Amino acid sequence: MNAKYSGKCLCGKVSYSVNAEPMFSGNCHCKDCQRSSGSAFIPAMIFREKDVDIIGEVKYFESQADSGDTHSRGFCPNCGSQLFARFSGMAGALGVKAGTLGKL
Repeated sequence: MNAKYSGKCLCGKVSYSVNAEPMFSGNCHCKDCQRSSGSAFIPAMIFREKDVDIIGEVKYFESQADSGDTHSRGFCPNCGSQLFARFSGMAGALGVKAGTLGKL
C-alpha cells in the first residue's frame, strides 16, 4: 500500500513516508522560520513522530525558537535539505517541511 504522504531530500539519501493524517498543517511565520527558510514563512505538516518512517541519516541543528522553546531542525547531511523539525513544547511530534513532499 502506498503512503498517504512521502518525500525526500534533494539528493535522495534521506526519504520518508507517513500513513497517517497530520495533526496540523499550515505556514509558520515566526522570525526563526523566516531566517531558516529565507522567506516569509515555512509551510509544514506536523505528524506524530511514531507515524513517520525515515530512511537515511538525519542531522539535527538545535536553536531557541521565538517562544523560548527548543527547535531542532533535521537536515540531510549530504545535500543540506531541511526536512524535519522537533519542538521541545510538542513531545512526540515531528514537523515535515511541505516543500519536500512528493513521490519517492
